Amino acid sequence: MFQVTVKCEDVGKASVLSALMGSCMTAGSILAYYGISTASGTATSVGMWSVGIALFHQGEYSCMAYYRPREFSVKSFLLPGVGASRNYNVAMAVAALEYVIEWFLFPRLKQNHLKVSIAGGVLMMFAAIVRIAAMVQCGSNFSHVIEDEKRESHKLVTSGLFSVLRHPSYFGWFYWSISTQIVLLNPVSFLLYTAAAWTFFHQRIPVEEEILTEFFPNYPQYRKKTMTGIPFIW
Repeated sequence: MFQVTVKCEDVGKASVLSALMGSCMTAGSILAYYGISTASGTATSVGMWSVGIALFHQGEYSCMAYYRPREFSVKSFLLPGVGASRNYNVAMAVAALEYVIEWFLFPRLKQNHLKVSIAGGVLMMFAAIVRIAAMVQCGSNFSHVIEDEKRESHKLVTSGLFSVLRHPSYFGWFYWSISTQIVLLNPVSFLLYTAAAWTFFHQRIPVEEEILTEFFPNYPQYRKKTMTGIPFIW
């Protein structure tokens, strides 16, 4: 029987944050529908962005709570100020600042590219779902940190998404992060997010794969048959 172990002081915070994520998804969906039906670029972009953000962060928490109940906490939401890294907090602040500045100085940029916002929103949802699906398929093998010690239950997952992508959760996170700026029509942040996300995974993936090779002797053969799906990271 599945049982979640969580600190009592985290229960209230987790409940509030989950309710907030649900409210963001509901309000965002309504706002996006209104924006698309009235050709409002601002409503569309903010609405779809809100849904994508809430879906991603709720997915992070829910998967950790279900598959790693002894290790998760309210920080598993990875939200700004609640588990997210300093770099993530700065990135979110920069994106918000750019959106507001451009909304006032270049309103047409935010209003006249509805199709681009919708495309960005669709990519954002798709990428978030891919990441969540990868975490679900990975099960207890998934962790927010690279594990350098092999657990008895640790297995190399090579089916489903993993039969094509070696790191589908990273694939999802990479495209989710850059699509958050496509949907907001933030050209500067799009470039910054792309560079930051690519650099992060370019550094992280080789380290993780070196450890996986130590854990699983057949990993090099598996690696040759799959890809990361992230440009120029083979």
